Amino acid sequence: MFDSFSFGHISYNGKDYNYDLIVDSNSVARERGPRETNHLLEAKELINYLEPVTKKIIIGTGDLGVLKLSDDARQLLESRRIEWVTLLSQKAIQLYNNEPDKTKVVAIIHSTC
Repeated sequence: MFDSFSFGHISYNGKDYNYDLIVDSNSVARERGPRETNHLLEAKELINYLEPVTKKIIIGTGDLGVLKLSDDARQLLESRRIEWVTLLSQKAIQLYNNEPDKTKVVAIIHSTC
């Protein structure tokens, strides 16, 4: 579970991170990347985070909501019938923490703007 979020800082399962974080369906946290741009989540990046069991993506758009989901990423999610939610990162981690079955959820949390 996420413990806290503040600008440039995410705490997950007692460990602190100072970068964008991906939490997969096995609750494994890792750094977001590789990517061409920091503020646009494109299909070619997103494909790296999807798993066969993924049914939902929770996207934390940052402290100010700067991270955007590209049209091709939306199309990818729609084609795979994966639900997605974009929220400010603080709200996104709250939603993730309240998910009853995290084994089908991936969280993508932007740590800054």
